[in-house]
Amino acid sequence: MLKSWNIKLVNLIIVSVCSVFTVACSKDESVEVVAPEVKVEEVKLENVPVNLEWLANIEGNTNATIRAQVEGYLIKQNYTEGSFVKKGDVLFEIDPRPFEAALDKANSELKQAEAILITASTDVKRYKPLVAQKAVSQRDLDNAIGREKNAEGQVEAAKALIETAKLNLEFTKVVAPIDGLAGVAEAQIGDLVGSVGGKPLTTVSSVDPIRVYVPVTEKQYLMAAKGSLEKKTDENGKTSETDEAGNGKDEDEDAPIPLTLILSGDIEYPHQGHFEFAERQVDTNTGTLKVAALFPNPDHLLRPGLSARVRASFTDTEKSILIPKIAITEVQGLARVYVVNNDNTVSIRDIKKGRDIDDLQVIESGLNENDRVIVSNTSQIKDGMTVTVKAE
Repeated sequence: MLKSWNIKLVNLIIVSVCSVFTVACSKDESVEVVAPEVKVEEVKLENVPVNLEWLANIEGNTNATIRAQVEGYLIKQNYTEGSFVKKGDVLFEIDPRPFEAALDKANSELKQAEAILITASTDVKRYKPLVAQKAVSQRDLDNAIGREKNAEGQVEAAKALIETAKLNLEFTKVVAPIDGLAGVAEAQIGDLVGSVGGKPLTTVSSVDPIRVYVPVTEKQYLMAAKGSLEKKTDENGKTSETDEAGNGKDEDEDAPIPLTLILSGDIEYPHQGHFEFAERQVDTNTGTLKVAALFPNPDHLLRPGLSARVRASFTDTEKSILIPKIAITEVQGLARVYVVNNDNTVSIRDIKKGRDIDDLQVIESGLNENDRVIVSNTSQIKDGMTVTVKAE
């Protein structure tokens, strides 16, 4: 009888467990799985500006090395190092006394030569009528004419010496040949300057506009040249100066490519620049072409030697895939996006990023035109999940 009771108890437990599982199973079947709602952006090919950027070297537009043109002792420095000077400003003074003495001597020699010329000219005038009277020989007249010519030459030589002496005296005042910033003085008061092989006195750099050099690769140079040629030639390769209506060419066609200067600390310089010229040949060691650009520098903020970058914004555009940056997820250094397929399932795509354009990202590979990428709730999305696309 006890055994019968135990069997009944076991059956009751089994029935109870089955009932619990049955109720639980019925509840699970009644729960409806809701697909998460996401917002998507359709991938499109769009025209984006072609921007290039280079490391730059800033130099003066003109760098004039100031040297003494006469030999002498430096007696005065008239400028403040690092200050702005104007063309014609006296920077240094050399002891003028030896040159003043040379000028006085040249003036004295001129007076002597002029006195000799007067005597020679008087002899010629006196001998001419005497020759007609045969009071003197023709040879005496010829000698008098020779002395006159020689005296005339001495006068001209003395005048030239005076001009040289005046010029040397002027050179004792060393002036700035251009407007610009004057550098540190290389010579001190009392130094003997102007000797052959002597060191320069200082350097003056013209900085408005200021010149910036950038190394342009062959590919970048040819890309810019190609765009210029396409503007200037028609389909038959002929130069087109007018449009179909016979009007003159668009002034924008010859507009210079705008350049932006980015200083240390990513500070954008407020004035735009333009390309000035390209070097004669490509550097075979680096494969780059040295290109010069000019930037306005009215406040003399830019100085030679500053580190900077130059960014060029070409008017030509290229077709690129652009997506919002918020659609991109970074995982262990890899960039990926969530793509919604036609059946609303999610696939993870690894992508290769290009350059930034504001809040958009150029995608070089990994996406195709018309793909749909998720731009919201990406933290809740998993590969293979079904989602509901939120209506705009």
